[in-house]
Amino acid sequence: MSTAAFSAGMVQWAAIQVALARKKYDIKYPKMYEGTDDSVFDCVQRFADCLYMRGGREIPSLGATVARVQGLVYAFRMQV
Repeated sequence: MSTAAFSAGMVQWAAIQVALARKKYDIKYPKMYEGTDDSVFDCVQRFADCLYMRGGREIPSLGATVARVQGLVYAFRMQV
């Protein structure tokens, strides 16, 4: 149960990060990626995409929690 709540919160956090990055880098909808090689927005968007695709349902509860924490660490390191 706590893994599901943590996963839902992390997906929500990723969606907020993409929305903030869209505003910061002036990326208008429906454009999904900026398209340049050194785009920070593309990194944030790709992280969110990977997070949405990896549901964690096929991994046992502890494994899913560890995967989510690793995803958070990865996301924070990308934004530095």
